[in-house]
Amino acid sequence: SAALAIGDRICDSVIRGDEGLVEWPSLCMAADRYWLLESSGMGLYRGVSGIALFLAELGRATGTDRYRVLAQDVLAALLDPDDM
Repeated sequence: SAALAIGDRICDSVIRGDEGLVEWPSLCMAADRYWLLESSGMGLYRGVSGIALFLAELGRATGTDRYRVLAQDVLAALLDPDDM
């Protein structure tokens, strides 16, 4: 299905940084005509929180651990008390 293809692409394009950071490349419009490649933010709409929500639900619906584990990794990075 399309959801599985999207989930696989998300899993394959993850960038893992130091200290458990998990993020993805993100395109952002700049100056009305140009696009910049940036790291994803933390937001629900355009960031890792929304990606984690999608992956968690995909993992629940399909029973596939790959999606669930990556969603948990994102949440662990977001909730790390050392970053607060």
